Amino acid sequence: MNISEKFIRSEKDIEEIFTSYQTLHELYTTSFTQLETALSGVGLAMEQQAGKVKSAFLNSKRTVDAKQSEIGDKLYGQALVLLIGSSESLLREAFRSLIKHNLDKINIKDNVTFSFDDIRRNYENNPPEWLGEMLLIKLEDEKSPAEKLNFQNMKQLEGILKSHFGIEIDNDDLLKELHVFWQYRHIVIHNSGIVDKKFISNINAVGHSCEHYVLGSKLSINKNHYLKCKEKLQLLFAVIDAQIIEKGLKYI
Repeated sequence: MNISEKFIRSEKDIEEIFTSYQTLHELYTTSFTQLETALSGVGLAMEQQAGKVKSAFLNSKRTVDAKQSEIGDKLYGQALVLLIGSSESLLREAFRSLIKHNLDKINIKDNVTFSFDDIRRNYENNPPEWLGEMLLIKLEDEKSPAEKLNFQNMKQLEGILKSHFGIEIDNDDLLKELHVFWQYRHIVIHNSGIVDKKFISNINAVGHSCEHYVLGSKLSINKNHYLKCKEKLQLLFAVIDAQIIEKGLKYI
């Protein structure tokens, strides 16, 4: 299973939040139809009563649909947070897999060193992928902001994949758009969705227009934002999957 397929599986789990009502409605409608069939021939009064109940239920659907849409608008902000969080985990997992299974193709800087104890401890505990595990520990413990593995910053992500594996995303517009969605996630999680100076500064950092963001206002995230973010993430993962194949890398 490649990264794109894993992403599709994870986003389907998230979108079940928004299809739960439709699923229940279909279930109840089927039940009422079965009830009508079961009551046929046992008396006109009972058939009519069952028909009235079903009609009332179907009539209420419009009201419930409107309420579902209203609730959905509030939930899409959280859904976007889940979508991006899931994507960050997939990117981190992909990097770890690539490190462990492509030792012969990794570009490593000269300043990565291991002590004898590092080698002995990891060789004893993690065969046969012990060297990759050692390297991951070194990379993940990096304290320098410029060198730190950061899967929340799109430009750093691009640099991480290119410097270690030669993977080229080569789509600045895509990375800028995803950067904006990552800022949406941060503001929802860390500031209850309230637009602040840091948010605007981070949006400005990639040259994205901030004229429609008002300091102190609550960021509005709707279905269109969610769908656009999903579309851009699908494109990102498709590019990475294609590069993994082109570079002859193993992804497990």
